[in-house]
This record gives sequence, structure tokens and C-alpha cells, in this order.
Amino acid sequence: MDFAPIIQSERIICSSGNLNDSLPYSDATFDAVVSLEVIEHLENPRHFVREIARILKVHGRCLITTPNQVSLASKLCLLLRGQFQQFQDSCYPAHITALLPIDLQRITVEAGLAFRAISYTDDGRIPGTDIRWQVIPSLTGKWFSDNLAVVAVKELPAPL
Repeated sequence: MDFAPIIQSERIICSSGNLNDSLPYSDATFDAVVSLEVIEHLENPRHFVREIARILKVHGRCLITTPNQVSLASKLCLLLRGQFQQFQDSCYPAHITALLPIDLQRITVEAGLAFRAISYTDDGRIPGTDIRWQVIPSLTGKWFSDNLAVVAVKELPAPL
């Protein structure tokens, strides 16, 4: 599928296409790239992040979100069912690539981006219920968040 613009203005471009292929944009085109709950659907997340790095301008930022594999709920699911919470049979073939925070950090650095932070949503469901961990306000962070976000920046190349 070729990339087709969905929404386009002077400042924002939203399009759809096959993200396992190269992105159809010139190098250093964008000030920011936002990928919300996409990377876990891709066969090659490293290729995708390299493409993001390629199309970012120097000092451009990217935000990538994905399910949180280090949450208590996901770890319990892995222990009891042998599968991460968002990568069980009911989620397949949509969710195909489970990534840990360290994987995301490594991938961004390998792609030539400067890793800045991982943030957690502070929103997560207690397994087997519709109740949120956050009924107790202190239950936040990586253990109790269903999703996470990675922030990285394209910096100037180091001088030789």
C-alpha cells in the first residue's frame, strides 16, 4: 500500500501506509514524529526507528508509545500464561513484537537518536478486573502502567 495523505496542513501531515517499508519522505523533513501504539504491530521495529531518525531534522524529537511489558500485570501474565499481557493469542496477529524499555532505549540509540526518557502512563488495569490500580493514588509508574512512551532527539553528529 502506498502512503496516502489522510490529513495535511502546513504544519501537520498524517498519512497511512506500510510501516514495514521505507517511509516516503525526504531526509530531515520533520521537526517531530509521533508514533502512538504502532511499533508493536511491526515486523522490524529497528527499521522503523531508523526511518524515523532519517526523516527527523536535527534537534527533532520523536515520541513512541507501546504496551508496557514490565508492568506487574504483564509480568503476572507472563508467569501464569507464558505470554505478555498484550501479546496473548487474543491479540495476535495485531500485536507481534513485544519490546521492553531497554529494547526501546537500545533501538533509539542504534538508530542514531539521543535517548531522553521513558515515561509511564500511570493508568493500568488490575488483571481479571475492570478496576484501575490507581484507585490507590500511589500505584503509579512502571509497575502499574499498561503503556509507556519513549522520547528521543536527533542531535548534531559528533565532530570527527
